[in-house]
Formats: sequence, C-alpha cells, structure tokens
Amino acid sequence: MILGTPYTSRTVVDDATDQALIMASDGLFDVVDDEKVCELVVDGLRDGLGAQEIADVLCKYSLNRHCRDNICVQVLIL
Repeated sequence: MILGTPYTSRTVVDDATDQALIMASDGLFDVVDDEKVCELVVDGLRDGLGAQEIADVLCKYSLNRHCRDNICVQVLIL
C-alpha cells in the first residue's frame, strides 16, 4: 500500500544542541524507535564516523532486526 500523505514534521534547528538531520523511510522506523536511531547517530559521531558511514550503520542495524521493508537512510551532519 502506498500512502498519499507522508509523515512530516517541522522543527527549528538549534546549532547549540542539534548534531545531525536524519531522513529515513519507514523501513528503519518500523524496527528501530526514534530514541535508538538518535543514540546510534550520536555514537557514530562520537566515534568519528561520517554521514555515509552512520547511514550504513542504521541500515545494517535495521536489517539485523529483521526489517522486511525497503530501507532508505540519509544523514546530514550539521
């Protein structure tokens, strides 16, 4: 089934606290909650990973949790 209206939200980016922007399909969020996604991104940044490497970590994590949907992840480091 294809949704005609995607889930969107509007957020003000705060340079003092925000580190990255994560855009991902529901394949990621079906098996990983928002807090865990943020934790994995922060851990990746702390370990010196780049945006592509962090996106790969998120995709592999969702695959290891037996995701059966398409997974698309993009990470923008602020």
